[in-house]
Amino acid sequence: MLSHRGEELTDELLEEIFPKKNPDITQLRGAIDNLREEDDTPSTLYEKFTDFVRTIPDETNTIRVMTLMASKGLEADHIFIMGCNDGNLPGVNRSTHLSDVQHKEEQRRLLYVAFTRAKKSLTVSWARLMPFAGSKGQATKSVATRKIDGQTSSVLGISPFLQDLPNIKWET
Repeated sequence: MLSHRGEELTDELLEEIFPKKNPDITQLRGAIDNLREEDDTPSTLYEKFTDFVRTIPDETNTIRVMTLMASKGLEADHIFIMGCNDGNLPGVNRSTHLSDVQHKEEQRRLLYVAFTRAKKSLTVSWARLMPFAGSKGQATKSVATRKIDGQTSSVLGISPFLQDLPNIKWET
């Protein structure tokens, strides 16, 4: 469990996050070690690493999976944005410095950025149904319940951000 606080980047912190003994992350740790400079803080190293990842050339048939935030500054021929259910988008405001209104505005801007990354096609999806037991612990908002083959399912709604878009016909 991470116990580090503050802005100091130490060898112990890097070892705790990216252990050199873990063969699954050898390349990742090597890249971080190569980027690291003496005066780096965790924040500056994170920014360097993010920039580094963005410069990795795409290979043919490469699929990148990322957050809406990570898509800033990138483009792709085909963009798929999944999970655009009410409650997922906008997500829960966990910020200590943004009001709920500011949080929703920021979430809307991030969605716009993600939409504009597509050069050829944009596909947006959301779930219509989710097993009721699974939906109870999710932020995804249920609008109703329905019995399907004897199992209770939550009927889910589309994000209000998508409902509000003019001149868009959503496939149902």
